[in-house]
Amino acid sequence: MRILVPFPKQSMKKQDAVIFLKCVNHPYKITRISVILLRDSLVQILEGLLKQLVKQLEKEKKSLENQLKNYEWRIEQEAKAYHKANDERRTYLTEIAQTNLSIETAKKQKEKWSREKNILKEKYSVPTAERILDLKKGPIKKTVALKQLPKLKH
Repeated sequence: MRILVPFPKQSMKKQDAVIFLKCVNHPYKITRISVILLRDSLVQILEGLLKQLVKQLEKEKKSLENQLKNYEWRIEQEAKAYHKANDERRTYLTEIAQTNLSIETAKKQKEKWSREKNILKEKYSVPTAERILDLKKGPIKKTVALKQLPKLKH
C-alpha cells in the first residue's frame, strides 16, 4: 500500500474512497470509521516526518552556509597570499634586473679601465722584458723607469 500525502478536501475524499475500497477487499473487514482514523494517524505521522525532515534540511542548510563562508574566507586568504607573493616576485625581478644592469655597467667600466690602463702602460712604462732586478737595491720603481713624463696642462 502506498503512502498518501494529505491534500485539499476533494483529494482527501478520493483518498478515503481508495483506502475504503482497498480495506473492503481486505480479509479483515475494516469499517469506514477505522479508515478515517487510519488516514488521520497517517497524516499525523506524515506531518511529524515532514517536520523532522524540515529540521534536518534546516541543519544541512546552516551547515552548507557555514561551509560556504569558510570557503569564501579561504579563497580570500589565498587571494591575499597570492597577491603578496606576486608583489614580492615583481620586487625581486626588479632587483635582479637592476643588479644585472649594474653588473653589466661594472664589466663595461672594467673593460674600459683595463684598455686605458694598457694604453697608459704602453705609453709611459718600460717594457717588462727590459726590467732588471737588482738584488741589493730591489725592484725598479715605475716612476723611475718611465720613458717620458706625462704632459702638464697649462
